[in-house]
Amino acid sequence: MFSNQKNSDDRGQPARHRPFPPLPQLHAQQSAVSATQRGHGRSQHLRPHQMDPRRHVSLPESHVCSCMSPAHSLLTTAQRATVSSRKRKAGEEEERAPMAESCHDVEVPGKPTEVGTALLETATGTIQGFAPVNQIHQHLCAFHFYADDMSRQVEAHHFCAHLNEDVRQCLVFDGPGAGARLIGVEYIVSEPVFLTLPDTEKPLWHTHEFEVKGGVLFMPGVPGVVERRDLEKVCRTYGKTVHFWQVDRGDALPLGLPQIMMALTREGQLRQDLADCVEKKFGVSFQKERENRAYMSGLEHGIHPLANAAGKGLKTEIREVDIPATTTAGAARVFT
Repeated sequence: MFSNQKNSDDRGQPARHRPFPPLPQLHAQQSAVSATQRGHGRSQHLRPHQMDPRRHVSLPESHVCSCMSPAHSLLTTAQRATVSSRKRKAGEEEERAPMAESCHDVEVPGKPTEVGTALLETATGTIQGFAPVNQIHQHLCAFHFYADDMSRQVEAHHFCAHLNEDVRQCLVFDGPGAGARLIGVEYIVSEPVFLTLPDTEKPLWHTHEFEVKGGVLFMPGVPGVVERRDLEKVCRTYGKTVHFWQVDRGDALPLGLPQIMMALTREGQLRQDLADCVEKKFGVSFQKERENRAYMSGLEHGIHPLANAAGKGLKTEIREVDIPATTTAGAARVFT
């Protein structure tokens, strides 16, 4: 349940992102295999029915209409070379950028990924499809704060896909790098869709108008002209965000209950240290962005009074309840 608690602070909106480094991890280092394979000193060409159109991956002769060989032979010589090259490349990237390219430094427990695991991931990444993840097309960087405590603010990198013109769904990471932690999700809807929601649901959603017009929501690496074309739409949307991992307090793993997050709604709410960290990291100026976006218009019907937690605090809590008897056994369900 959500408990309401008075909070004098105003509620707020989302922010900006950059290219897509965390996602290659989800792809399990997926890569395309060469359309020809070397065997017995000659080229072994692949026929059309041997090509997997979903993955743009060529399936060698031995893998067509047959079971896979043992794990150690899942990878071809070409694939092993690709893995080796990728590992060298990953090592170089690791030297250039640390694992946690986030303003929230958290060390996750566990030993380094083993070579065997990496090889297996490469094999499954080559064979399987990742259609939902492959739909992700943009990176937004913004700031979220806990709905019951505006002082707890988090750098949030959204990797988003459109379900349709009115609905987007985003994976939220604490940074843009391959080692970024998945800390939450956000759903973004257009104003017409938001207005159809029940009044009891509306307080869980926040506006994006200030974040966009205030310059603190941006798309890392995207030219300003292109970026503003999409942000003109984002400016007129609402978002619902849930965070599972409280990296701002240094949690090494996702601990506690998922929490509803809100976004900035006016000047003076964003912590200066967090703003400085993000501006320096991405080489952006929120002030300049604010000036460039002054022409943008916000929500057609204005900010709904129930949005942004209706100006109150929201916190997820557990409440013990009676479990109704089941229709089949006639007794309460027991979780063991």
